This record gives sequence, C-alpha cells and structure tokens, in this order.
Amino acid sequence: NTVLLQGVGALCQDCMEYGLKNMAVRTQRRNNSLAEPFDAPKIVVEGSKDYQYQPVCFDHWEVLPPTNPELMEDYKKDYLFLKNH
Repeated sequence: NTVLLQGVGALCQDCMEYGLKNMAVRTQRRNNSLAEPFDAPKIVVEGSKDYQYQPVCFDHWEVLPPTNPELMEDYKKDYLFLKNH
C-alpha cells in the first residue's frame, strides 16, 4: 500500500509501519521483503512474486554486502560512502 502525495511523491513504506510519514527518496527492490546484496542481478524477469519495489527513505535504504568478496571494495566505495556521508 503505497501512499502517493498528490502524485508528487511517496511515503516510505517502512516508516508507515511505525506511523511515521517520511518521504521516500529511493525505490528499493526487495526479495521476499529483504534487501538484496550489492551483487544481486540488476535485471529481474517480470512477474516474479518474490520481488517487490518499495518506496524507502534514506534511513531505510539498505544494500547488503556482496556475496562475492572481490566486490567488497566497490561496495564500500559506492554504498557505504553514501550511507556515511
């Protein structure tokens, strides 16, 4: 249940569960309601019931560490840098 504000934006779905009304700044693809790893496939076949896109605020935007350890430096540079600055 995504709440749109006069067609301009959406509220963070995670915040709404706690009665908060923070604006979503990103969309997050989740697999069975869980954040995906950094090296998850970028394209998912349409129609999969396991995947959902949800509006999230910056605090609830989450990307799990990569399953491939060789990508950890990219993860730190791309995701962790954004989350910490």
